[in-house]
Amino acid sequence: MANIAQWNTIIHSIYDRSSKKMFKKHNAEMRNIAENFIDYSGFIQSTDNPVLALKKVYVHKEQKGMMAIDQKGTGKNLAQLRLYVYPDTDKKEIHVLKVNTKPTKSQQGQDITECLKLLEKEGLVSIRKSKKSS
Repeated sequence: MANIAQWNTIIHSIYDRSSKKMFKKHNAEMRNIAENFIDYSGFIQSTDNPVLALKKVYVHKEQKGMMAIDQKGTGKNLAQLRLYVYPDTDKKEIHVLKVNTKPTKSQQGQDITECLKLLEKEGLVSIRKSKKSS
């Protein structure tokens, strides 16, 4: 049997801020996200391959290797929430970045941009600025 390295979870400050608001407004959804994250984390621990987690119904691919875990689970009329995570395969770390509702594509885009800027600041991804042609 292969020796699989233990993955660590890194919680970032923007998650701390965003989760407090979400727990107050969307407690059932946050419970589902927590259960889904535990399942996601365990799956990565056992397979050592975050890409395989995309087969899970609650995991969505985002930009630059980032993934979104949603609120699918028990309950009715659940608000759409996304927990943004980044699995760093080199360091075996799951970065928990931010959780928020998904009211519009515009808001979702802002959340993704905020997460990507944090990942770039941490040296985990590079966000290239496109040059405008004259």
